[in-house]
Amino acid sequence: MDDILGRRQKGRYQNIQARDCHRTFKTSDYESLKNINPDRAEGTCEWVFKHPCYRNWYENPNDDLLWISADPGCGKSVLSKSLIDRDLSESQAHRVCYFFFKDNENQDSLALALCALIHQLFTDQPGLIQHAIPAWEKAGDKVQREADELWRILLGASKDVKAGRTICILDALDECGDNDRKRLIAMLADFFRNRSTDPSRGRVKFLVTSRPYEWIQDQFQETLRSWPSIRLRGEEENDQIRQEIDLVIQEKVEQLASDLKLGASTKEQLKCKLLAMKHRTYLWLYLAVEGVREKFRESLRPHEESITSLPTTVEDAYEKILEKGAAKNKDMVYKVLRIVVGARRPLTISEMAVALGVDTSPSSELKLDIEKIHLETHLPQWCGLFVYINHSRIFLIHQTAKEFLLRESAVVVANSHGWKHCLSTTDVEQTMTHMCVRYLAQRNLNLGPSNICSSALAIDNSNNTDTFWAYSAENWAGHARIIQDEAPLFLMDMITELYDTAGQRFKHWFPIFWKALKPYEAQPVMNGIRLAALNGHGDILQRLLDTDGFDLDAIDEKGNTALIFGSEYGYAKVVRVLLVKGADIHAQRGLYGNALKAASAGGHNQVVQMLLDKGADVNAQGGVYGNPLQAASARGHNQVVRMLFEKGASNLESRDLNS
Repeated sequence: MDDILGRRQKGRYQNIQARDCHRTFKTSDYESLKNINPDRAEGTCEWVFKHPCYRNWYENPNDDLLWISADPGCGKSVLSKSLIDRDLSESQAHRVCYFFFKDNENQDSLALALCALIHQLFTDQPGLIQHAIPAWEKAGDKVQREADELWRILLGASKDVKAGRTICILDALDECGDNDRKRLIAMLADFFRNRSTDPSRGRVKFLVTSRPYEWIQDQFQETLRSWPSIRLRGEEENDQIRQEIDLVIQEKVEQLASDLKLGASTKEQLKCKLLAMKHRTYLWLYLAVEGVREKFRESLRPHEESITSLPTTVEDAYEKILEKGAAKNKDMVYKVLRIVVGARRPLTISEMAVALGVDTSPSSELKLDIEKIHLETHLPQWCGLFVYINHSRIFLIHQTAKEFLLRESAVVVANSHGWKHCLSTTDVEQTMTHMCVRYLAQRNLNLGPSNICSSALAIDNSNNTDTFWAYSAENWAGHARIIQDEAPLFLMDMITELYDTAGQRFKHWFPIFWKALKPYEAQPVMNGIRLAALNGHGDILQRLLDTDGFDLDAIDEKGNTALIFGSEYGYAKVVRVLLVKGADIHAQRGLYGNALKAASAGGHNQVVQMLLDKGADVNAQGGVYGNPLQAASARGHNQVVRMLFEKGASNLESRDLNS
């Protein structure tokens, strides 16, 4: 597909401005994220291609939307890849743009997805860049994070009379971040309700895939009620999916028999056992076949081996894989999985080597002597198929692998003796917090700008023990925020050390943290209480305020106070601590103007209510949005709008919102 896009490109951009604008939207390696998925086997996905909902969507000459839901392991991402690379790209009548969501910070953002779609659209038709130039000239690279503006650019460009037909595929909608997913569904629903039938304009169709979760259906509900044909329910096509899996079983067994030189009886036995399994999915089949392959490869007499026990479910396969690795080094398997599950994005092998070094170091010193090449060799032995390495980054085999390991409760199930739910969210986040904070607090300070790169752009070409610094700087605060109520005293003491804003360590980690959080804003002068409010660390904030020397309402260069930071991000615990201590809720400062406007713009209902209960002025004017009501309505936060009206907010505008 990527080659096709290149061949279709109709010309160069007219000037450097257009070229630079186009480059702004290349914020992810969307091609590699697609290509991680395997190719579709012949004869599969017919449950989609022959379905009336899909046929109607495909043949409709106008704007349209199709949501395909199916159970885990049924090949939704394989379907998406095939549509992009084969089934839809064969026609010259339209272009295909795409993005694959994943449950990590490199793939779970609405803005990233929209940038990817826009970049592909402009790659195919450079002339459409005119729809992005005004927004780019106004905001520069900051437009990369402005989802509403990106959506307007995408629809404006794709509906241009010169655009022709565009198909946008968004895979794994359920793995998009919660707030972004709600916004995207609202955008898609609004697009569908207002779809155009004007033949003189460009036309765009969306196809999204996800698991059949009720909460996604609820978010689509109004549109689905009026237009039920926009949903293709793969979970109701399981019989046909199993029949297609049977075709793949035949193919895989033949290939396996050829590769391993299996005898006819062994081949037939394997085929019969696989076909007899009740709960067949593509993921289960892959795990089962690869398990057999590994068993025969390791056998001294493969011709004498027989097919004994195959996994009956995906979870059974996961147990068998991890049991085998645990026989070699159970403690290390557990530590690796805890880090892979807890990391905000896939770590590089070098980052994992440093993280394991920190995790296994004695309390007296950091021992960062685990070599990348050693770890790369041992990971497959410890974790088997449960993890894989792609472009030097470590991934779980599937989202179900994370769900298999992780339990929400911190309490260990009494009768649990296997790997299922062996990790708790609390334990994982506490481990990640301890590793990041300890590394930042104890690592020798031999770091400089040339040693450190952004975590998102981290390269993996050496045993450089500084590679984990960027990840730790960017993410320690987020890990700590989740477990602050349950963190042991020694960890809270270690975290408090990072709040020395006058120290050398702060000068090394904070610039990286700030650039990740607000990449388009100059780094502010920070004190401890503003930093605690910005991080959402209510317990640390309380600690700091219990000491002398802090001005509760001290401001930075832009007028931000601790209360404004806490309100902007909706940190109720932080806001509560500050209000109890007497923070000034009426102070008119900063980008938003005051704390209530910051909370209203973010749609933080609980914080808005807390500020209103303390007497915040619902009609105070100033800041980027004018007043709290305008701030809430501009961002579509209807509940906050109702709360403000109930407190007497006026809808009279004091300023032009577009100025």
